[in-house]
Amino acid sequence: VLMDTPYRLRKILAGLAISHPENLILLGLNLSQAEEVFLEGTAKKVLSQLKVDKAEFVLILLPSK
Repeated sequence: VLMDTPYRLRKILAGLAISHPENLILLGLNLSQAEEVFLEGTAKKVLSQLKVDKAEFVLILLPSK
């Protein structure tokens, strides 16, 4: 489980896409707000679905198989 500053969201996902390309992640954005969003998949897939550059987030990195 990872929480970091909102402005590092894309940088963290890009790094995970390189270092853990096969791992699945669950990304929760703006929790407990009207704009709450959950994205699931590989870091590359989640990064391609991301519609914001910065947001409060919680990221769960699932273990590789």
